[in-house]
Amino acid sequence: MGRALLNASQIVASELPFLLVLAGTPNLRDRLSRTSASFWSRAEQIPVNRLDALAAAAAIRRPLEEEGVVINDDGLDHIIGQSHGYPYFLQLWGSLVWRRAVAAGAGRRITLAEVQAAQPEFDERRGIYYLQRFNELADRDLLPAARAVADAFTERPAWLEPDLRDLVRRRTGGTAGPDHAAKALRILRQLGFIWQSGSDPRWEPGIPSLMDYIREYAPVR
Repeated sequence: MGRALLNASQIVASELPFLLVLAGTPNLRDRLSRTSASFWSRAEQIPVNRLDALAAAAAIRRPLEEEGVVINDDGLDHIIGQSHGYPYFLQLWGSLVWRRAVAAGAGRRITLAEVQAAQPEFDERRGIYYLQRFNELADRDLLPAARAVADAFTERPAWLEPDLRDLVRRRTGGTAGPDHAAKALRILRQLGFIWQSGSDPRWEPGIPSLMDYIREYAPVR
């Protein structure tokens, strides 16, 4: 499917300017690269990973301003800190504050107090998301490896693959050998638990706050 889509886009692009927007988990780039569609490797790619503070603020503020809604700076700062720049969490916060803005009526302004009032619902929905990811890892018997990786990122923010593989092998008992650790990391990458940003070959947490959840609930071997 992916190969057919990208090859079709190449035909269209030969006649007209063409923009293809794809949404997916952080491993989308790796998956598309494995489709053998040559257009993908030659096309200009504009990936969206975790957003920095300025981009995250714009993602919340601009849609609200277009509808005449103002969000106070302290409320916006709270959202940015809670989202960790992860697009899904920004979308979730956006929907929560928008509902409050609509309820406020004319002259709508979102304060820090209103943002904090939405915190329990955000926490609940984020917790459901974390539980889904936790069960996804458990179904693949990857919780020990995920816990080892989560612990690793408390030591430094980014790891080269060989170093991270050796660490996973050691901290999961070392009995399964390097191939098992390499396979575990490959699946963690495919699930978006870890990812690479830009041209940096080091691995980073896909969702930094998910690492805290895994450290809290995943077993240590």
